[in-house]
Amino acid sequence: MRRYCTCSRGVGGKITNRTGLVHNYILGVDICSHCGGIVPKESDDDNNIRRYDQFKSQAMMLSQNGDYLSAIEFFKRAHDAAWNYNENCIMLSAIAGEYEMLGDYASAENYWNTCREVAFEGGVDFVYRYIADKGDFLYRIGRYSEAIEEYERALKMLDDLEENLNISCYSRTTHFLIDSYEKLGNNEEGEKYHRELKHAISRFIRSGRNDDMEVKGNVLSSIAWKIYENDRMFDEALILIDSAIEIKSKNLAFDYMRKAKILQGGFRYEEALKNYDIALTKGNFEKEILKSRAECEAECIKSKLEIRVIMQDVTPEHLKLVNRALKVLPDTCDNGPYLNLKADILCQLGDPVKGRICRAIAAGNYDKVSKAESKLKKLKPGKRYINITGIYNYQGLAPFSEGTVVDLIKEPDNPYDRYAIRIDINGETVGYVANSKYTLIKEVASAEEIKNTSSTQAEVQFILFNEWVVAKLI
Repeated sequence: MRRYCTCSRGVGGKITNRTGLVHNYILGVDICSHCGGIVPKESDDDNNIRRYDQFKSQAMMLSQNGDYLSAIEFFKRAHDAAWNYNENCIMLSAIAGEYEMLGDYASAENYWNTCREVAFEGGVDFVYRYIADKGDFLYRIGRYSEAIEEYERALKMLDDLEENLNISCYSRTTHFLIDSYEKLGNNEEGEKYHRELKHAISRFIRSGRNDDMEVKGNVLSSIAWKIYENDRMFDEALILIDSAIEIKSKNLAFDYMRKAKILQGGFRYEEALKNYDIALTKGNFEKEILKSRAECEAECIKSKLEIRVIMQDVTPEHLKLVNRALKVLPDTCDNGPYLNLKADILCQLGDPVKGRICRAIAAGNYDKVSKAESKLKKLKPGKRYINITGIYNYQGLAPFSEGTVVDLIKEPDNPYDRYAIRIDINGETVGYVANSKYTLIKEVASAEEIKNTSSTQAEVQFILFNEWVVAKLI
């Protein structure tokens, strides 16, 4: 009786590293020098699998590096080494994808067609997946009517499955089918196909594959989160997560939090906040839920305020709201967009300097913030200060430095502003005293406020953010 190699260097009777072999010429076999057992030679199938893996890995690396033509050659070699129909289809679909990256859509379509034919011929379990993938290809290149045909064919095949219904593929195909109709201007099909998705989910729940509703609920919840996070399929994800919540009775806090995050991602903040509150009543994950809820509340406030800013219809109450958003926003979240929004509100409320400080904080320019705040502290109460605007219509900042004395010339006949006060240096105009909420900083007096001043000169105190020249009346 022959004894085969079973030492630690062998796996399933096959040596993983063929060094240490002694060939027995009488028996015509290789003998393991460690245990004396016979080492069987690799079969053609084993060799093909090894070659397939090598070619596939090389092709994927080339594709990642953008060398699509070379990737195609190696995918073709992997296809030739494939040992079953399923691996054949995987390689054919990969080749189609590379041709698409090259912009050779005709070749890509030919390979998708070949892939489908091979899948049907070989009785591959996931034929519907390759049909849907071809639909995705047609969708990406704008051939929506043909994409619809492929998607509907894939859904028909999925509907015909009595067992192993792939809800993930069904949901994804439904999403792109509806979107294809909408790209063609047909917005009436969404309700119909979402209804069919709900029926498919019901079949999945009723299937005898698994009687544990908690397990099925977890599956639906996971799929919902996957298609939301990867593809932002809000409607389909909500249908799935609602179905999961409906059949589950345990660990619902996590599912309600997922639903809230999906709603939040779809900008349905009020509904999201309600679901975060429900999640908090279900126990577990309280810290994570509170953090996510705070972020959602901040986003909700921000979305409302952005509309007000665009309409230039802000009040001090809106400033309180953005401060509330900044207060509840978790430390791990980027507060930059909120600080920039606060800056816009401050500017519209007539406080552009604080607005600029907010922008500097948002950009991380803390040195500029510190210098600006230090300069502003020099201003004494009494409205004896002005800021000079319009400087870039003349000589910019060049004429100004700390201690520069400027002349104030009133222009009562100015057609644009009867309170206008021109700023001159050595007889040349270098700007005007600010007199509008868009140019005036909060800490100084406007041209209108000093209309009766006897001062005819001012001395530059400092320059803020290379924009505002602040001077003191003398």
